[in-house]
Amino acid sequence: LYLKDVLTERPHTRVPSADTVLRGIEELATENISYTAEKTGNVYDFNTAEKLNQLLIKLLLATGQLTEGGAYDVDFDHQFLEADKYDSKRT
Repeated sequence: LYLKDVLTERPHTRVPSADTVLRGIEELATENISYTAEKTGNVYDFNTAEKLNQLLIKLLLATGQLTEGGAYDVDFDHQFLEADKYDSKRT
């Protein structure tokens, strides 16, 4: 089942092409930040996804879920997920 199949069930919904979606994803991509632990010397990569977060805030403002000038606490959690991918690094 493709997302386009689901989205086209809604009337008046315009679905972008895969190339357009890929361009958007590439535009939102940001470089990883590396942190080296002082005690162990282990290197950890993380990504703050600043462009994506700014887009999400703009969408929340546009849909009225946040109000301009309001004070909000934005929280995130670090979570390490075990992965058996060829490009994953052990933590």
